[in-house]
Amino acid sequence: MSDEPENGRLARRHTDVPPWWETIVRAGLAAVPVIGGPLEVLVSDVAARDRDRVTEVGMTAIDAAGSPKVLLESVQRDERVADMLLMAAFAASQTSVEGKRRAMGRVVGRAARDDAAIDESQLISGF
Repeated sequence: MSDEPENGRLARRHTDVPPWWETIVRAGLAAVPVIGGPLEVLVSDVAARDRDRVTEVGMTAIDAAGSPKVLLESVQRDERVADMLLMAAFAASQTSVEGKRRAMGRVVGRAARDDAAIDESQLISGF
């Protein structure tokens, strides 16, 4: 599957299929003599871990929002929610603390569900 729009929606990418840019980076690293193979493995594993962490934040945000539709509509309607989601995704890719990733997702989801909670959520989360 791809990330190309399908009837106004983004199609879901299979999680076991890396994005095109990752494939290019891996191929380039693999071509480096002597150390290319180990570097390719390292980059692949780190990228997969980061994808899983970002997915965890997104899924937690969807659960807290109540549905994917509520989260998407809020992101489209309010750039503060979009910014919070983006910052949470980036922060999630940088932390190994599962509880922190889930907390960030819940904050974004609650803000998506209730516009009045956005300012309070920004204060609590530091977004």
